[in-house]
Amino acid sequence: MAVSEAAANCAAKQLEGSPLGNFFMNEENLNEFLYLTPGTLKMTTSSIASNIKIFEEIFGPNVPIEIDLSYRDMKFSFAPDTDIDLHVEYILQMRVIDRWGNNGGGQFYDEIPMQLGGKVELHDNIIHGEIKYLNMNIHEKYG
Repeated sequence: MAVSEAAANCAAKQLEGSPLGNFFMNEENLNEFLYLTPGTLKMTTSSIASNIKIFEEIFGPNVPIEIDLSYRDMKFSFAPDTDIDLHVEYILQMRVIDRWGNNGGGQFYDEIPMQLGGKVELHDNIIHGEIKYLNMNIHEKYG
């Protein structure tokens, strides 16, 4: 199987505006995604506050939220025969939504430059990938 950088970038551009380029997560599909009994994991501002405190500060404690992730401007580059043979840069678009109108309702939106690198191999017509790094691509002075 051979895919050029141009073909990979073209495919990413086509997916960018399609439903396949979106990842939507609420409490129901979070538990389903992880094969857990419904309600096992909560998707609230407080349940994720140890990792992302800002949503609890914006919306208040224990507010059910939904997260909608998409991307734009994805660019692939290949470096075969190295430890990292796939490098991807893109803008992660993140929308966190309080659909229940708690504390006035609303949403939080941000765009985060990202970098992903990995090793990709093809065995028996199945693509196997290993992510070596996934980083925010931001300047040191901003965190």
